[in-house]
Amino acid sequence: MQITIHGVEYAFSWQHKNPHTICICKAKMEGTDVTKVLKTGATLSAHDQYCKDVGRKVSLNRMLFTLFPPDAKDLAKTKQMKNYRMLMWDLYFSRLPVVKALSRLGTLSGKGV
Repeated sequence: MQITIHGVEYAFSWQHKNPHTICICKAKMEGTDVTKVLKTGATLSAHDQYCKDVGRKVSLNRMLFTLFPPDAKDLAKTKQMKNYRMLMWDLYFSRLPVVKALSRLGTLSGKGV
């Protein structure tokens, strides 16, 4: 998953090693050779079953709040950061086939789907 925001190219990837899911983000400034690598993860609880999609969502959520944190002192910046996070979620969910994405929302019913 890749996106460019204000000249910074973000590339996301995941590593799955049951019971851990690690989200890796590589952020590269446009026109430079400097790349920052950030890692966040999700660890399976002893009472849960392993699900790759849940681990991806949890680790991505942690990554997005690391990259685009809310600012309690600046409401305008908080809204901008929220918009960036929403954009990333839209990008993440757009990678899913439509039928699969709709079924996750519980909007599909009946046969033939």
